[in-house]
Amino acid sequence: MSCGFKKIRKMFGNVSSKLFLRICALNWKPWVSIDQSVNGTKLSGPMANVMENLSKLMNFRYEIYMPEDKHWGMEYPDGTWSGMIGMLHNNEADLALGPFATTYARSKVATFTSNLATGYLAVMAGRMKRKTTNVFGYILTFDWQVWFVLVIAMLVMIALSLFIDAITDPKYRSKPMIRKRTGEYFWSFYSSIFCEGLYFTDSKLILSRTMC
Repeated sequence: MSCGFKKIRKMFGNVSSKLFLRICALNWKPWVSIDQSVNGTKLSGPMANVMENLSKLMNFRYEIYMPEDKHWGMEYPDGTWSGMIGMLHNNEADLALGPFATTYARSKVATFTSNLATGYLAVMAGRMKRKTTNVFGYILTFDWQVWFVLVIAMLVMIALSLFIDAITDPKYRSKPMIRKRTGEYFWSFYSSIFCEGLYFTDSKLILSRTMC
């Protein structure tokens, strides 16, 4: 869910005046389902329930609109936007129902709410008709140049993390602590780059999920 910067104060500054909001949405089942008929536009799904409860709690009315291009929102070279983000940017809507992928470019023209749920994407490939077995199959997934860059990147990140530790806290400058932290960083970055991300709370460093 996101909304235009100019509407934040108007939307939440005075909730007792029965505001009317323009809501833009697209079909994205099961989160949002839009049924258009001669009787009007009906919204259903979890995001519809959130919007209905918000309207009752904060005392506002709303109407559903759909972008003509049926896009979520992409920035063009001239600075304009498409889809629902474009409707917010052009003041054609006050709030947009997601789910949305949070990006820096979008955050410059819209304000994102707190996450209601998190979705994960994966890369899929077709199944081979002929099954073959190779003990080096995992390594042969990428060319050696790709593996070389990944290893170098991991070593650079380890060195950078150790440097940041050393300048932020003197206790990390001793050789025993450096050896300990090197091992911790190695397995943390290894799991983030080659496997799945994890939370490394000891160093205040949160590693996000990285899919290769």
